[in-house]
Amino acid sequence: MSARSRTSTAVQDSYRLARALTVAELDAERHLGWYQRLMTELEQKGLLERALEFLPDDATLAERKVASRGLTRPELAVLSAYAKMDLYGEVLRSDMPDDPYLIGVLERYFPEPLRQRWPAAASRSARASGDRRSPPG
Repeated sequence: MSARSRTSTAVQDSYRLARALTVAELDAERHLGWYQRLMTELEQKGLLERALEFLPDDATLAERKVASRGLTRPELAVLSAYAKMDLYGEVLRSDMPDDPYLIGVLERYFPEPLRQRWPAAASRSARASGDRRSPPG
């Protein structure tokens, strides 16, 4: 994958994230209860500390509900990151990484030149994703 292609992919990913946050922000008031339950679940799992991440507590969320306000864009971004980390962990704890169909999906995660030059290594690495490693970065 060329530097230009990697840059283009990064820009596209950034655009998609911004678009997803915009959509979430538009519906933030309507989904306030759902976000509150998600934060509570992440806290119960020991994955999230609202105060540390500057996320609103239940009292603040109740005030926002009365005022017809939802989570802010930065709050949605933080909550989204934690939800992704939780999902990553759930997938790794499941049998999904060992599913033969999904191995192909995991192998396609690697850039084409790497898969062509070292096919066995890319395949082993994709299968190793089932080793229950921590989420990236």
